Amino acid sequence: MIRANHLSFDQFSIDNSTFTFSFQLDGEPVEITLAHSLPIDLSTEAQQTVAFNLGMCYFHDLAELTLPHHLYINFGLSELQLEFWRRTYQEVSKEKLLVDGLDIEVLDGDWSSKSDQSEFAPFSLPADRTRTALCLTGGKESLVLLKKLRHQTDLLLFFLNPETSVHRQRVFERVKNDFPTTKTISDRPSILNAIKAKYQTDLESGLDMAHLVFNTLLYGNSCQHVVIGNEYSSNYPNTVYQGYVVNHQYVKTIYFARRLNEYLAQFVTPDFQYYSPVFGMYEYRIAQYLFEDEEYLEVWTSCNQSTNEVNFCCHCAKCAFTYLTALVYTNPEYLAKFFSRDLLTDVELYRPLMDFTGEKPLDCVGEKKEVWVALWQLSQTAEFADKPVIKYFLERVFPFIEAELMDFKTEISAVQKVPQQLPAELEVA
Repeated sequence: MIRANHLSFDQFSIDNSTFTFSFQLDGEPVEITLAHSLPIDLSTEAQQTVAFNLGMCYFHDLAELTLPHHLYINFGLSELQLEFWRRTYQEVSKEKLLVDGLDIEVLDGDWSSKSDQSEFAPFSLPADRTRTALCLTGGKESLVLLKKLRHQTDLLLFFLNPETSVHRQRVFERVKNDFPTTKTISDRPSILNAIKAKYQTDLESGLDMAHLVFNTLLYGNSCQHVVIGNEYSSNYPNTVYQGYVVNHQYVKTIYFARRLNEYLAQFVTPDFQYYSPVFGMYEYRIAQYLFEDEEYLEVWTSCNQSTNEVNFCCHCAKCAFTYLTALVYTNPEYLAKFFSRDLLTDVELYRPLMDFTGEKPLDCVGEKKEVWVALWQLSQTAEFADKPVIKYFLERVFPFIEAELMDFKTEISAVQKVPQQLPAELEVA
């Protein structure tokens, strides 16, 4: 890749529900626009505060792609604010260093701002709000939350740029007439793609959790909080690189949620928080909820390569993990509606998920103990006994973990204790 020398966040403007953010990257202007399909209900002053933070999310996206030597924000931030964004950038970008084989010192860019005084004041929100913003993607976590929470709280369904994602667009079309729904329209994907081409870079993990939080906060006069389906498995890292832990799913972790909520309370508003009712659940347990019935399964996907024709590409680690956990609660004949082939015939696809050695795939997948328990359960059924993946597991893995499998099953089936107290209306039984 080509590393940038200088990135700056220069200004932003608001025209009704459309935001324009202006940056400079190595002296060249970069402009990103963002619009909402529903009118925004915040005051002008509150919109300014939220817009600045949305601009910082885009600033982060550009920084992660180009790893600049110098990063400048043409607004006033306190030292604590600046440190939040700098530290987030460093945590998320470690995966890029791993993939590109770069030295960890690349992340020690020079960050500065116009002043060390916060330029945008925190604001208060009305006390009588009852609605919950729920972010939908088509993944099993978000669909489970839709099924569980629709009877417990008044929902506003939120979609981040669904037109740029086949699976998000499919879910949007499915629910848009059944619930109050809003979406963003942004040229962010095309702008970032142009940056990737110019700087000869590919990997971009993104800061979608922060994008989701600040976008839904624009409806803070009616929504009391935002819900995102992030699971317990995301808290486990992939590997260690040059002495630093790398977690592809860092922004989905409880740790980042706590930091983001603290930032919200101190610098934006104390009246809006981000929750995940499945923070204490492994994906193994969440899959059980998904297959309690067939509702919304026609739009279910966990694959980043899904198309209009297929929900799952059947060649990536996410597909392999999803197929396996789904088989525990359903059958191959039903899954054939979504998966074009029997993935339990592909040993090489599953080896990174179940072998003792090697890095956890840089993808949104669960833990090895979830894979092992699922394979163990399936191995006890004659229908699966001769599958190549099952046979490999029984020969190469099972003998070394047999005594622990019941404990693993108990753990991944239970709700783990997490440092987040849920409001009663967000509890998932």
